[in-house]
Amino acid sequence: YLIEQLASIANQKYIPFELVVCDDRSSDRTLEILNNFAKESSFPVRICQNEKNLGYSENFIKCAFLCKGDWIAFCDQDDIWLPEKLMKIQNVINQHRKINLLLIAHSAKMVDEQLCSLGKRSPDYKKNKLYRPNQLFAHFRVRGCAMIFNNKLLEYADRETISEYFRGCTSLKPDHDHWVTMLANTLGHTFFISETLSLYRRHIATVTQVSAMKGSFVNQIRKTLTVGYAEYTRLKMLAEKYSEVLVELAISNSKEKEELLVGSKKYFHSAYVYKNRAILYKNNKSIYNKCIHFILILFSGGYFGKSFYSMGLYAFFKDFLFCFIRKKNIS
Repeated sequence: YLIEQLASIANQKYIPFELVVCDDRSSDRTLEILNNFAKESSFPVRICQNEKNLGYSENFIKCAFLCKGDWIAFCDQDDIWLPEKLMKIQNVINQHRKINLLLIAHSAKMVDEQLCSLGKRSPDYKKNKLYRPNQLFAHFRVRGCAMIFNNKLLEYADRETISEYFRGCTSLKPDHDHWVTMLANTLGHTFFISETLSLYRRHIATVTQVSAMKGSFVNQIRKTLTVGYAEYTRLKMLAEKYSEVLVELAISNSKEKEELLVGSKKYFHSAYVYKNRAILYKNNKSIYNKCIHFILILFSGGYFGKSFYSMGLYAFFKDFLFCFIRKKNIS
């Protein structure tokens, strides 16, 4: 799908400053296609071939560090950019130059391998909206193919630094887009564009998952009942790690120390919420014990408090049903 993707970039109404590609030791015609494209491109194209395979997440971070522009857009090789994508993004940047805007995200239409619509968007932002620092949900992630971020964030995104922070707990190490989202939410503003600006291609193996995502409010609750103690424990540990990492970053960065410490405090509170939620789903807990932790989550703002650590209505009803109705424990 690389040729289609490159064509969609070349057809942008707002010409990109440059295209930087890191080939992660591909064994097909990728380099040949890229070199042919570079010869005909109206904008600079720089191609780097890795000496060893890095994996998709570290490869994206490496590629970002090679970029020279002020704003960076990740691009997966099987997605299609609609012609107005960069133009719409540039308009948002121009309109918000007086604030510390660090991340822009847009909606994307989900399509199959033949680019036929699957009837769903992901991400699916309902309206244009500007978010203040720490206003997004703690574990919210902007999908990489739908994000554009300010290169200021690269100060905190070095591959070796990230690896060092998560040494000994690699299972918690975040993907490139999750890390960028976390940093942007901590340090500055985020803007969501409701308009569809790209096609997000899903392959045959994942199309059935899209169908499962559809359904009524009750079906959504039923689906989330499959998630329990193990996942909430992981989210608690991740929030604790983020809180710890942000303190370390604050120690080494006096310029944005206050913002980093505020973010650390909020992730610490998020860890508390998920700690109680994990205990809520732990095996062999009495209804009385579950109710105590349900109430602790409720009064700590875990359902309807500040947006950073508020899990919302689905979580409230799921936990309520688990406490008072569902008897079978979830691992």
